[in-house]
Amino acid sequence: SKEECCPSGWVQFKKRCYLFSNDEMDWDSSANSCTAMGSHLVVMDSADVESFLSNRVKHSYWIGLSDITEEGTWRWVDGTP
Repeated sequence: SKEECCPSGWVQFKKRCYLFSNDEMDWDSSANSCTAMGSHLVVMDSADVESFLSNRVKHSYWIGLSDITEEGTWRWVDGTP
């Protein structure tokens, strides 16, 4: 059987856990909520992740890409360029 590593309410995909929240928040609040759970907003690091998300989510959602540190310089919340 498939080994689950995710907390209740989270969805496992390729050894990572994703939480799909219905709470309506702005980007900062969403990012802070993820941080409080020991996580971060999703990083789109592969076509598989993009496909997984687009098949599960039919409404707007936040991703972990921001230019908050330097206007015009976009970085993923996990530090990848």
